[in-house]
Amino acid sequence: SAADLIVIGHFAPPDAMAAVGATTFITALIVNVFIGLSIGTNVLVANSIGADNRKNIRRATHTAIAVSLIGGVVLGIVGLLVSKPMLELTETPPEILHKSCVYLWIYCCGIPFILLYNFGSAILRAAGDTRRPLYYLVLAGIVNVVLNLVFVIVCDLDVAGVALASIISQYLSAIFLTAALFRSREIYGLSPKRLRLHRKNCREILTLGIPS
Repeated sequence: SAADLIVIGHFAPPDAMAAVGATTFITALIVNVFIGLSIGTNVLVANSIGADNRKNIRRATHTAIAVSLIGGVVLGIVGLLVSKPMLELTETPPEILHKSCVYLWIYCCGIPFILLYNFGSAILRAAGDTRRPLYYLVLAGIVNVVLNLVFVIVCDLDVAGVALASIISQYLSAIFLTAALFRSREIYGLSPKRLRLHRKNCREILTLGIPS
């Protein structure tokens, strides 16, 4: 969001910067909610690894990714539907309302990947790997800044440009992290055949994550 505001503030009309600024609290809410939900995955997987419960490790990791995929799609659709009412509720000025909606609508298309990254990152952190999630996030941040400049300056897309840059960078971070989990030979590694919702693990993830 900071990168979006800096780039659009220098290279786009003032109303574009105001439009992005009006959405900042909503995007912050989305990210913080998802980080909170991912804590449930982190705690469950860490407890299972600590207890050396290999069966539960596999179930917990695959359930977490399944929850992130299903929940991400559902929440993305909800986000598309409620973006405009939320902006109206916060009295976003009419002259920037449309551009703010465009930014949020595009941003909401990235929600499944935001959730996938956070849940995948929680799995790696629970296993003691804090470096790779950070590397992927740094890479995504660099891509975001570069694409912001390309879309805004070269393509003249202002609000839509910075929103597209954001979701593309989110896609990349989620894809790299998920690929690392699928390639992993560790017990927490993913297998497409095992992806499913295990009711007990799903309940535990939500019980721990929702309060956070």
